[in-house]
Amino acid sequence: IIVSEWMGFYLLHESMLQSVLFARNNFLKKGGLIYPNSAVLYASPVDRSKYLADNFDLYNSLDGFDYSQLRTLLWEERLKSPECECVQPEEVLSFAHTVLDIDIMTVKPATLKSIFKTMKFDLTCSGVVHGICMWFTTSFNSEQFSSVLDTSPYRPATHWKQTTVYLPVHTEMQEGGTLVADIELTQCEENYRWYNITVTQKAPAGSVSVAGSFVSTRQSKQALPRKESKVSTAGSTLNNPLSDDGDEDDDVVANNDVISALISSLSEQYNQDPSTLARVIAEGAAPEDLQYSDDDSDPLEVLAGGGGANHN
Repeated sequence: IIVSEWMGFYLLHESMLQSVLFARNNFLKKGGLIYPNSAVLYASPVDRSKYLADNFDLYNSLDGFDYSQLRTLLWEERLKSPECECVQPEEVLSFAHTVLDIDIMTVKPATLKSIFKTMKFDLTCSGVVHGICMWFTTSFNSEQFSSVLDTSPYRPATHWKQTTVYLPVHTEMQEGGTLVADIELTQCEENYRWYNITVTQKAPAGSVSVAGSFVSTRQSKQALPRKESKVSTAGSTLNNPLSDDGDEDDDVVANNDVISALISSLSEQYNQDPSTLARVIAEGAAPEDLQYSDDDSDPLEVLAGGGGANHN
C-alpha cells in the first residue's frame, strides 16, 4: 500500500505525484493499493471585483496622492504568476468544469507533462470575468469506505486554497452568457516541479494570460484594465508565490512598506537606482502644489507621503 500527500496548489504544483508513480511502478505489489487513488482538477471563471478594489483601486487616491502608476506596475506583476488565495462562493460565475481527471493506479507520467483542455462555461450569474480559478478534489475509495478531500470555494478553506490565473482584459458578462477558454498546463523545462499555466479566452473575444512559476524570456506590459487583448508572461524565481512553505495571507501592510518593497523589486528588475526610480514615480503622483527639496528629500519618503515634502 502507498499513502502519500502529494497534492500541490492547483493539484500539480511541485510535481510530487511523479514520485508516487515511480514508487507505484517499481515497488507496489500486484493488487496493491494507493491512497488517494484518484484526483480531479476543476476550473471556473471568477469575478474578483472586491480583490481588485482592495488591492489595486486604493492606489488611485492614497492619502491625497495619485499612485495610479504604481497600480499599473503592481498589476503587471500580478499577471506574471498565479494567485493562491481563497475565493468566495459568490465570486464563482459558473458550474465547475473538469480540466484533468486522474486515476492514480493507471495514469502515465507522460500524461502530466502537458495538459490541454478547451472549456465552455455557461454563466450562472452576471459579473465581470477577471480570470479562471482552479481547485481540486482527491478521493479515497475502496470496497469498505469512500472519502473525498474537497478544496473548492464551497467547502471550508484548506492549505491549498484556490488558484486564480488573471486575464489582462476583463469581460463583463450576463447570466446565461457563454465563455470559451483554452487552459493549458505545461511542465517547466527549467524546473520540472513547476508548471506554466496558459489561459486563452476565445469567446467572447478576449485575452491570453501565461502565468508561471519560472522566468520566461518574453515579457509584455498591461495596465489595469485595457480593452485590447494582451499577453502577460511568466513568474519570478525570486519570490515564488506558490511555494508550499507557508500559509501567510497577502495582507495590506503599511504604505511605506509596500512602496519601498515595490521600488526595491522594480530596481532589481529594471536595473535602475532605487532613489531615481522612486523620484520619477513620486513626481508623477504628487499634487501640483507639492514642493520638493532636492537636498533634503528622501524620494522613498516623498513617495509614501512622508517627510521631505512641503504642503502649501
